[in-house]
Amino acid sequence: MGFSLFDVELEFIFDPCVAGKMLIINPQGSPGCIVPGGTHSPEDVEDREDSVLWVDNAEELSEVLASSSSRFREFRNLVLGRSQGEQE
Repeated sequence: MGFSLFDVELEFIFDPCVAGKMLIINPQGSPGCIVPGGTHSPEDVEDREDSVLWVDNAEELSEVLASSSSRFREFRNLVLGRSQGEQE
């Protein structure tokens, strides 16, 4: 099972975040906070555990979310005692 958002959906998330100067909170793990399109400077965002990442476009956002989604699934499978090839 891979990351499930399409490019158009990621643009739908990314573009309003940039326009509204919003941050994206990632509940799936690290990074915990994603700053889209340079809407904030590093001084604006408190980075307690190196868990803030800046992305410049929807494609970078996709890569970041897919990566943390994969790590989340690996952790969940470990907790549930599933092997990597086992169906969800």
